[in-house]
Amino acid sequence: MLVKETIAVVGLGNKIPDFLKEVLEKDFYVLFVAEAEENRQILQTQLNNQTVSAEYELMDCAKNGCWEADTIFLFNLEKLNEALIAEMRKVSVQKLMIFVVNDFASLEKSPLALFPLSKQVLLNAETLEIKLKLEDMELLPHLKKIFRETLQITNF
Repeated sequence: MLVKETIAVVGLGNKIPDFLKEVLEKDFYVLFVAEAEENRQILQTQLNNQTVSAEYELMDCAKNGCWEADTIFLFNLEKLNEALIAEMRKVSVQKLMIFVVNDFASLEKSPLALFPLSKQVLLNAETLEIKLKLEDMELLPHLKKIFRETLQITNF
């Protein structure tokens, strides 16, 4: 039996973006990490009201979610506290970290230094443009498996 790839979604808030809805239509195991019970309930309601092929779980512990995950989506980086980032850093070595932003130009500082031992890409949630390091181009087939084929890829 093949093991499904696990994706952790951390810091999402309470609205699932369209590109993540597409991920939920694929054969993944998705861990939604939300510390607040209210956010988990809102996410559960959204998940109940859409077509979901992926298996999923809602949890409150980012460290456990990141430990189990192969790929980690990080939303709202500016709202993640230092203690949470430190805990996630311990369990994210060699995992693919996808930093989701609304606009590359609005980044005050690059989040890439937060997880130096991880493979990292930046994702513009609006345009689905991905920025990755030239040495990480081997991640492209994996990224195309997660996202639709219309990704815009640039190097940084």
